[in-house]
Amino acid sequence: MKKLLAILLVLPILFAPTSFAAPKKISVTPLKFITDVGNNIDFAGLVLSQSNIVIFGSTSELSGSAAFVRAIDKTGIQQWKLSLDAGAEEIATAGITDAAGNIWIAGSFSPTPTQTVETATVTPSVNPDEVINEPVQPIREDMNY
Repeated sequence: MKKLLAILLVLPILFAPTSFAAPKKISVTPLKFITDVGNNIDFAGLVLSQSNIVIFGSTSELSGSAAFVRAIDKTGIQQWKLSLDAGAEEIATAGITDAAGNIWIAGSFSPTPTQTVETATVTPSVNPDEVINEPVQPIREDMNY
């Protein structure tokens, strides 16, 4: 019994699993700040086109909000800018590029409300029992005594 116990204690020491060292360090280039979005801008997202980074979102102004799209290159220089202003409240929320290189921006807009006056139409009341309302005859004066 003692021999079996001694073997059971020694076997794990002899057949210990090998340990692996820490993985080798991977060299990476540090990130660098290339541009600022702005102070009154709601940043919605960015997409990558063929050679540019396309940033889209909405600008908050006193007269409302307008959607925008602008492209910068990898050094942060603005290549082009487009304001998506149709005269209403625009908010850009999503963007994607297709295989042809077109940039699609999706969002929502709220047109300015127009004042419309609607007249109420009188609809006849529902009468499921088909009971006819008979007019009440006025009481004669000579019968009031």
